[in-house]
Amino acid sequence: MEIIFSRLLSKLYLRFTNKKYDRFIFSSKASKKAKYGIKVLIDKDTYVSDDVEIGNYSYINRNSSIESCSIGKFCSISSNVFISPFNHDYSFVSTHPFLFNSFYGMVNKTVRLDLNDKKTIIGNDVWIGLNVIIRRGITIGDGVVIAAGSIVTSDIPSYQIWAGVPAKFVKHRFPDNISPELQKLNWWDWDDAKLMKYMPLFRAPTDLLEQIKRDENNA
Repeated sequence: MEIIFSRLLSKLYLRFTNKKYDRFIFSSKASKKAKYGIKVLIDKDTYVSDDVEIGNYSYINRNSSIESCSIGKFCSISSNVFISPFNHDYSFVSTHPFLFNSFYGMVNKTVRLDLNDKKTIIGNDVWIGLNVIIRRGITIGDGVVIAAGSIVTSDIPSYQIWAGVPAKFVKHRFPDNISPELQKLNWWDWDDAKLMKYMPLFRAPTDLLEQIKRDENNA
């Protein structure tokens, strides 16, 4: 009976906060202390830790685990994605966390695992495919695409496509003269009215850039 009552309270809380803060959080495993932007969607059974920030309009599908990271705006994150799982240092005598985790009651303050001190940074407009794992402390630039099943162990520059285990560079999303100009736009910071105005041109990056230049010259 207590479990049923607890689940009911959780659903009511999510319904209230979703309406109040204009977001769509459907997972009871998503931390109430994490920072969520507007229109953020967290699907069922996705875990979000306290030290996570998620920008406007980004979404995360089911059964993912998001820890110790900052996620930009308009990111598309698929199901079964693991971001910032805890690292184990295999150069120590033991890989077990009893060395530094107070839970086991044997902590020695001289022993630290610095691998877990750094947050993962994910830019804006990043697409992360199904079953991807991103190592803790990684920085991923704006506009990146990570193919399904990849394991990311190194930083990824903006507007690149990576895939594999470990993930490696596949190709650039756009020609070299286009990507820097798109990044300069910071379109993910535009208000809704400006997004609606230029949305028909989002299919063609070159047309979008040219139209914006014309509009700026005519201003």
